[in-house]
Amino acid sequence: MSGQYEFLKNLPPHKFYEILNEDRDAESYYSECQIISSAYPNNDDILKLCGKLMRNINKLYKWTNEHILHSERCIYLNYWIYYEATNNREILEGSIYDSDVITYLFYPWNTFNNRVSKDNICIQEKYRIKRDEFLMKKKSYDDLQNYKSIKDIVNKRTSDKNNDYFSYITENEYLYSEIQNECSCTDSSDFCIEFHKYNRDNDKKQFCSLECDSEMTSFFPSTKVNRVCPLPQPALQPLPEPLHQQRESETGGFTGSMDVRDDISSPSISTYTLTISLLTSIIGICPLLYISYKFTPFGPWLRRRISHKKIISDYADDESNENMLYSSETMHITSKDASYNITHHS
Repeated sequence: MSGQYEFLKNLPPHKFYEILNEDRDAESYYSECQIISSAYPNNDDILKLCGKLMRNINKLYKWTNEHILHSERCIYLNYWIYYEATNNREILEGSIYDSDVITYLFYPWNTFNNRVSKDNICIQEKYRIKRDEFLMKKKSYDDLQNYKSIKDIVNKRTSDKNNDYFSYITENEYLYSEIQNECSCTDSSDFCIEFHKYNRDNDKKQFCSLECDSEMTSFFPSTKVNRVCPLPQPALQPLPEPLHQQRESETGGFTGSMDVRDDISSPSISTYTLTISLLTSIIGICPLLYISYKFTPFGPWLRRRISHKKIISDYADDESNENMLYSSETMHITSKDASYNITHHS
C-alpha cells in the first residue's frame, strides 16, 4: 500500500484482510491439506497458506464483525486466496484459476463444501484472467469498499481525517466519479457536505456552493470551519461579458461603444401552444365518443333518437307530397252586395 495512504490500513476492509491472513490456528488445519503436502513436500509456505484457508472457510460466517457483511465475506476470501497464492510465485501466462497452486488449494475447499450446509458454503470464484487483470479487479473492489467505509465514518463523525479521505477519493478516478454522482446539491448528508467543503478549502472544482454569513464550531473542538448552508446550492458560474462594438455618429464616424446582445426575440408561442392543445383535446375526445357510441347505453339511446327523428321527418315529407297531389278549383258566388271567389280542393 502506498505510504501516502497509510491511514487506509485502519479501515475495516484492510482489517478484515489482516484477519484472513493471520497465522493463528493455521497448523491445526494441516490435516485437511494432505494433498498440498504431497504436491509440495518441501514448501511450508503453501502448506501454511492452505491451513489459513481451511481455518478461514470454517470460521468465515462465525466471526463477529459489524463492518463486513456476511454477503461480502466470501468475496473477500476469494480475493485474499487468489492474491496470496499468486503473489511472489511464478504463474504461467493465462488464467490464474488454471494455475497448479490454485487447483491444489481448491481441492480441500471443495471437500469442506461437500460436508457443510448450504448456509455455510463459500463458492470459489473462477478468475479466468491474467494476474495483472486480477490485480486491477481486486483494486477496484477494495477501493469501493474503502469508499463505503469512509462514507460511514464521515457520516458518524468519528474521525478527524476527512481531508485525507477526500484526497484519496478525489485522486482516484473511479471513486471521484462515484462521489460526483452521489453528492448532488440536494444531498445534505455530512459526507457530501464535507466533500463540498474539501473542494472549497483546497481550491478543487466546486460543484455546489456552501458559503453562509457566519461561522460555527466544528465537531472537532480544535478546528473552526465556515458554517455551511442547510442545503448546498449549485455553484454559480460567471456570466459571459457582453460584446461591444463601435457606435456610428451622425457624421459617419464611430464614437464610444454600445452593447451588442444576442437577439433573443422570437414570435409568441402562445397561439401555437393553444392550437396544439386544442388539436390534442379533439384527437383525445374522438376515441372516447366512438367507444361511448358503440359500447355504452348512450349508443342505443342515440340511435333510437336519430331513428325517431327520421320517421317524423319522413312522415312530414309524405303528408306534404299528398297535399300537392290535389288541384284547387275556384267557385264564383254572386250575392246582392258583392261577388266572391272561393277556392277548394277537388
